Amino acid sequence: RRNIKRRFSEADAIYGKLASTPLHDLAPLALPGLQSRVTKNMSVAMSLDQLGAVFLESKDIDEDVVVEVESRVTAPLLWATGLSVMCSFQYGWNLANMNTPAAAMRADLGLDAAYPETDAVWGLIVAIFCLGGLIGCSVGASVAEVFGRKGALLAMSAAYSVGTLLEAASYLPGCAESPCTSGGGAILMLVGRVILGIASGATTVVVPMYL
Repeated sequence: RRNIKRRFSEADAIYGKLASTPLHDLAPLALPGLQSRVTKNMSVAMSLDQLGAVFLESKDIDEDVVVEVESRVTAPLLWATGLSVMCSFQYGWNLANMNTPAAAMRADLGLDAAYPETDAVWGLIVAIFCLGGLIGCSVGASVAEVFGRKGALLAMSAAYSVGTLLEAASYLPGCAESPCTSGGGAILMLVGRVILGIASGATTVVVPMYL
């Protein structure tokens, strides 16, 4: 009688490690109505044509493979996290950057605070960023699916640049009359805020997917 030993496959090793984790109770394959995983005698399924490979001589058993587990925190991970978080930083920045310099910005745009109609225009310029953010959150996942997560973040970075340039150029047209509620500067600022809002909203969706 030959001395035979059951060969432990990679599936056995994976199952042994999985048994000590919180994922042990999860089903390996999600099926409708399947709520638990049932195992019997720690069995591992194998096709009939490879059944003979289960029982091998002791000398034929491969040596243990030493796997070096890499640290969870790596330099590429930190680099990618830092760059992606900088995109999200724009969201908070554009929410607050219209408060302190409001008086100077309104003067450049011809939106004097002495006129009630200019208050409505300025309020629209400030609030439309949130509307753009709502649109960006709605389309962010679709953009990531089409262009990939990295491509989506690069596209959002380009949108940030376009929106910023429009805001910076809003003081160039000027306005001969006051109040100037429909001047070119106010329109440029309005469009720039919409683009920044869309980019910021999409970024908040794509960044967690990227990480």
